[in-house]
Amino acid sequence: MIQPKHFLIACGGTGGHLSPGIAVAQELTARGHICKLLISEKRVDQTLCSTYPELEFIPLPGVGFSKKLSNLPRCFLAAFKNILQSFRLLRQTRADAVIGFGGFTNVGIILAAKFLRKPCFLHEANRIPGRAVRILGRWATTVYVPEIFQKQHLRMKVCGFPIRREFRKIDKAVAKKEFGFDPSKPLLVIVGGSQGARVLTQWAREYSGDFKQHDIQLLCLTGVRNGGENTEVTASFASDLSFRFIPFCNQMHIVYSAADVVIGRAGAGTIAELTVCETPSILVPFPTSADGHQLANARAFEQQGGCVCLEQNDLPKLWEKVHELLSDKEKRAEMSERLRTLNTIDATRMMVTDIERMLGTV
Repeated sequence: MIQPKHFLIACGGTGGHLSPGIAVAQELTARGHICKLLISEKRVDQTLCSTYPELEFIPLPGVGFSKKLSNLPRCFLAAFKNILQSFRLLRQTRADAVIGFGGFTNVGIILAAKFLRKPCFLHEANRIPGRAVRILGRWATTVYVPEIFQKQHLRMKVCGFPIRREFRKIDKAVAKKEFGFDPSKPLLVIVGGSQGARVLTQWAREYSGDFKQHDIQLLCLTGVRNGGENTEVTASFASDLSFRFIPFCNQMHIVYSAADVVIGRAGAGTIAELTVCETPSILVPFPTSADGHQLANARAFEQQGGCVCLEQNDLPKLWEKVHELLSDKEKRAEMSERLRTLNTIDATRMMVTDIERMLGTV
C-alpha cells in the first residue's frame, strides 16, 4: 500500500527544466502523492504552467549566475531571497522530500533540504552536467543522469528524460490538418527551445523563397521573448497559409508529429520529445550553452542515428541539409525507425518508482 508523501519539485527557468518537473509531478500525483512545483518568475514558466491548472506552482525569486561583476549583487540578493523562501516553504509544507531538475531555482531548496535533513533527488538531462547539479549533487540522495555521462563522481543512476503524460506521437496527416497544413506537402518545423533562437528565425525568413519554390510548408516557433505573430498554434490556421511564425506552442507533440523535418537546438528536452514523436531532425546546438552541453547532446544523438548535427558556424550549409533530408523519404524513414528503437524507457515511471522505493512508500 502506498503511503502518500509531500514533494517540492524545483524545475523553473527553462522548458528543459520545467517539462520534466511537470511530468514527474503528474506521475506522483496519479500515485496519490502531493506535489508543489517551484518555478522561476520568467514569462516562459508562467506561459507553460497556465496549461496545467490541476498542478500547484509557486514562483521563487532567482537569477541565473552571471560572470559580469556588475550583475553579481543582483544574483546574490536573489539567491538570498530564494534560500529564505525555500526554508519557509519546507517548514510550512512539512515536505517529505525535494526533487530538483537543475537551474538556479534548485539552489535554495536543495540547501534548505540538506540543512533540515530532508531527502533530495536531482535529475540531470544533459550529457555534461550543469553548474547547479555539479555543485549540489554532493548533497543529493541520488542524481539521475543520461546513459552517456561524462562525470562519474556523483551518486548516479541512469535515467532518461521524463516526458509529460499527454506527450504522444499522433498520425502525421491528422497533425498537419490540425494546423491547417496540406498533408500531401512536406512540412518543415523550426524551433529554438522555450527561449527561441533568433538566428534560426532569421534563417527561415531569408530562405522563404526557397521554401516556396520547392513547395515546402513552414512552421517557425520564435520563442516568447522574440515575438512573432500573437497567435498560438492551438488556434485553427487558415487553409491557404503555408508559412507561420508564432511565439509559442503548448502542444509540441502535435507540432513534432506533423513535421517531416525539424530544425532545432539540442537541449535534452527537445531530443527526448523528438524521439517520442520519431521525427527526423537537424540540430544546431546553441554555441554558448554552458560547458558546450548542447553540442555534446547533439553529437551523441547523431552517433545513435537520431539526427543530423550542424554547428551554428556552418549555418550556410543548412539549406543543403534540409533539402537533402526532405528529398530523401527513405532516409527519413530510416531515421524514424532508429528513433523508435531508442524510445524504449519510461523514464518518468522509472524515476518515480525508484524515489518511492527509497522513501519506503512501496
